[in-house]
Amino acid sequence: MGLGKLWRWENKGGYGTLLALLLIAMVAAAHAAPLTEPAYTSAVLTLPGSTARALYLSPAHPRAVLLMLIGGTGQLGLTADGHLAHRANVLVRTRRDWLARGYAVLLPDAPDRHSLRGQRSSSAYLAYLNRWLDRIAGQTAAPVILLGTSQGSIAAVNGAAHLAARLHGVVLSEPVTVPGGSHETVFDADLQQVALPTLIVANHDDQCPVTPASGAAQMMARMPLAQTRLAYVDGGEGNSAHCDSLSAHGYRGQEAAFVQHVATWVQQLH
Repeated sequence: MGLGKLWRWENKGGYGTLLALLLIAMVAAAHAAPLTEPAYTSAVLTLPGSTARALYLSPAHPRAVLLMLIGGTGQLGLTADGHLAHRANVLVRTRRDWLARGYAVLLPDAPDRHSLRGQRSSSAYLAYLNRWLDRIAGQTAAPVILLGTSQGSIAAVNGAAHLAARLHGVVLSEPVTVPGGSHETVFDADLQQVALPTLIVANHDDQCPVTPASGAAQMMARMPLAQTRLAYVDGGEGNSAHCDSLSAHGYRGQEAAFVQHVATWVQQLH
């Protein structure tokens, strides 16, 4: 039933009028954009002389830019038109939640689509990260905060330890503290040199063997220069592998708690 037919029925008066008005409101609401959907711009950024891409989402006047570093291989499968082949990571899943809070999001793909396993603590990766900071500076003057999860936490530590002058803070989510298949941890990325404000988020129910919740306290003890804070998440859903994005390790079912912890801490930095 179209809006025209409803409106003609409304003109009959009486209870029909009230019912028609209600139906009109329901139809209009169904076709309207959700009230919580923020207005934002979306672009695929590239690096000069490289095939590297990053998805950049931003409100008109971002409070800060969250440079998000996913785990695993670091591969998003980002195409030139903005399509993401891999969307399971919690940083990808919550990207619009950050926009709704006034933050811009930059999600860089792995350089030249090569796996980042075992490479995130290297000087070559640090140079790659620095180039994205140059690229962000060309988009906005808003402060930049690194947010790394799982293997991405190693990348975030590397950036925080060596590029502090360009950053406002760092968030380390489910940080890798036990060596696994990638043969590197946050302790390989000069963790002791981090002097930025740091939030560490750990899930008590994370069963991934390389990211035990107990590792968060070990990290804090080895960060003498940083003002650190520790936040815990409990629970999670999914029947996937313990280190998979759709498990307690990836905050499945606990996305809101994760976002709230991080957002509350970031607000205190301003």
